[in-house]
Amino acid sequence: MNRAFCSIFLITLLTALIPAQAQSPIQIPAGSVVQATLIKPLDAKKNKVGDEVTVKVTADLKAGDKVVVSKNSKIVGRLTDVKPKSKDQPQSVVTITFDRAVLKEGGEIPITAVIQALAKPPDDRSGDMSDLMRGTGANQTVGGMADNATNAGGKVGGSAATLTSQSQGVLGYTGIGLQDSTIYSPIQNVHLDSGTQVILQVSGK
Repeated sequence: MNRAFCSIFLITLLTALIPAQAQSPIQIPAGSVVQATLIKPLDAKKNKVGDEVTVKVTADLKAGDKVVVSKNSKIVGRLTDVKPKSKDQPQSVVTITFDRAVLKEGGEIPITAVIQALAKPPDDRSGDMSDLMRGTGANQTVGGMADNATNAGGKVGGSAATLTSQSQGVLGYTGIGLQDSTIYSPIQNVHLDSGTQVILQVSGK
C-alpha cells in the first residue's frame, strides 16, 4: 500500500515538474522597439550616477503573435553618467543604461535596450518654430557627437509630437541631442519631464 502510494505521488510530482522545466524563457528579439513614458523627471543638476530610471510601457511588445512585454509593464535601468553644465563642463550629459523588464503579470526578465527617440509629453505645447530653430543651432555646435545623431535621423528641439516606432532623435526639447542612450546639451542642463515619451530599441540580453 505504501509503495503504491509513493509511486502515485512520484508520478504526480514529475507530471507537475515536466511542463515547468520544458517551458522556455521569454525571448525578446534584438531590434524590437518598446514604446514607453518616463515615470519620474530627470535632471542633470539633481540626479546622480546610480539613480534608478523607470519607464512605463505604453503598448504591447510582441514577438510574432506572442506578447512578450505587455502594456503597463516597466523597463528599469540606472544612470551611468551624469554631468551638469558648468564652467569646467561645457556640455551637460545624462546616460541611461536599461537592463531589465518588470512584467505587469509578475516577474522580471533581463533586457538590454538603447534610447532610439525622446519627445516631450504629447500634451505639452511649449515648443514652437523659434524653439526648433534655436535647438537646431545648438545641435550644430556640439560637433561630431551631434553630427552622428543628425545623420541617423535625430532631431534637436521642436514642437511636441507623438512618437512612433520609426521615430529617432529628440522632439520638443530645445537644445537637447541624443546619441545611443546618452542625452546631451551644450547650452543648458539636461532635463526631461515626467511623462516624456521614450522609444527604446532592444539590442539583446
